[in-house]
Amino acid sequence: MRPEDVEHGTQRGYAWHRRRGEHACGPCMEAHGRDLANRRARRAEASPLGRSLTQARQRAGLSEAELAEQLGWSSPYSVGWVENGSRRVSLQALEEWAAALGCRIELIPGEVLEESAA
Repeated sequence: MRPEDVEHGTQRGYAWHRRRGEHACGPCMEAHGRDLANRRARRAEASPLGRSLTQARQRAGLSEAELAEQLGWSSPYSVGWVENGSRRVSLQALEEWAAALGCRIELIPGEVLEESAA
């Protein structure tokens, strides 16, 4: 991509600077900051399941990357994606997750939460 084709003020622009080993320009840094703030907000709004998974991992004293390694997942970011609701996992994966943390999966009667269409 040529410098004149860069979309400054976007996350793509920020990534372009980083790939070139440069410090990002002001507008690209602002876009990156907004992206980070949005990610943090999504994490704060994680589902009850995501919050429970995060708490169980933290009680076990494991980082996201350490748990991903124990589970044999290729990306160290996968655990965070599940915890913040960006990715869904199968019941089998949840069972493996619980086993790695020394926990069990329980269904607790209560209010049913509606999920947005995925």
